[in-house]
Amino acid sequence: MPELPEVDTIRRQLVGGLVGRQVVAAWAHPSAKFSDAPTALGAGIESLTRRGKYLIAGLDDDRELIVHLGMTGSLRIVDGVDEPTDAYVRAWWDL
Repeated sequence: MPELPEVDTIRRQLVGGLVGRQVVAAWAHPSAKFSDAPTALGAGIESLTRRGKYLIAGLDDDRELIVHLGMTGSLRIVDGVDEPTDAYVRAWWDL
């Protein structure tokens, strides 16, 4: 599981690529744990903060998208991919 300094490093790496962008497509693994991920569709990302080991994307409609990386999770910004090919992807957002 990523420790606090690692989570903050991930936040700092992602903030420039996420803040100011809008979610235009979304998908989630068919598990209750991930079912809310597509509800960010249409929202703009206003901020990316950290609270403990959670990454929190503040959306422009007063909601928050909360991500926990779990034991081996990661977040990536990938340009120009229609569908992730990694079998372990549990949610994605097209910006």
